[in-house]
Amino acid sequence: MYLQTRRYLGSAAQLGQRKLRAAQAELAAAQELGQSRLLAAQELGQSKLTSAAELGQSKLTALKGALHYEVPDTTLFSLVGTTLNLLNGTTGPGLLALPLAFARCGWLMGTVMLLGVFALNHASLLLLLRACLTTREHSYIGLCSHVADGIASLIDWSSLLFFFGSSVSYLVIIGEAFTVLTSSLGDGSVYDGGPVSDGPLHYSLLALLLLVAFTAVCLTPLSLLRSMDALQCTSAVGMGCLFFTVAVVALTPPPPDAAAAEPLPPAEVLMPMLTLLLSGDAD
Repeated sequence: MYLQTRRYLGSAAQLGQRKLRAAQAELAAAQELGQSRLLAAQELGQSKLTSAAELGQSKLTALKGALHYEVPDTTLFSLVGTTLNLLNGTTGPGLLALPLAFARCGWLMGTVMLLGVFALNHASLLLLLRACLTTREHSYIGLCSHVADGIASLIDWSSLLFFFGSSVSYLVIIGEAFTVLTSSLGDGSVYDGGPVSDGPLHYSLLALLLLVAFTAVCLTPLSLLRSMDALQCTSAVGMGCLFFTVAVVALTPPPPDAAAAEPLPPAEVLMPMLTLLLSGDAD
């Protein structure tokens, strides 16, 4: 009886040890499975985080490329060149037309009209500045991209017609300057032009050829430049020529037999007033 009880206890102990080892093996397998699943989840989360970061970086790079933000150049050379470009753009033949308009309109009316043009330009520049600060744009093309298509087309065509008219007026002035130059070389239609009523050509033939050559050689290459920064040297030359012209006009005394200008009738004052408005607006 004692031996049977002992064998039964031994077999029960062995069975308990086998079950314990099986449970320990299952626990170890469960721990390994849980550890592997945890590592897989960590790798998956890390890959998703990395892909999300790369996607965000690519979107940020694309957004920066779309904004085309330019770091402003604040060097002394850039500031001087920008000032010359601004002066060259705001002054022109209208600066010489103002004295004629004042002579025709009088000091009072000329001053009132000039102040009115100044107020209109100041208001329009403030509107443009606020629009640029709101949209983070610095060009007419960029501003037009934030409005409706119809308004953008209207602005584009208005700017095109305005600049086309300005270019034509400058070509007329250059052609007349070439005519004055060629008229000092000789007489006849080749050197000296005439009024429109005298013939089909207002300029001389030589002045017309010089105008075409000057447009092809000088104006066309300068018009194809992509940035106004490249025109700093030409702006400096233009401002020097303008100041020289104003100095010559201001310091040259009138001829001894020059008669004083007579006041115009009220109906004819409207044309000088229009000239004053257009010259002030162009400047």
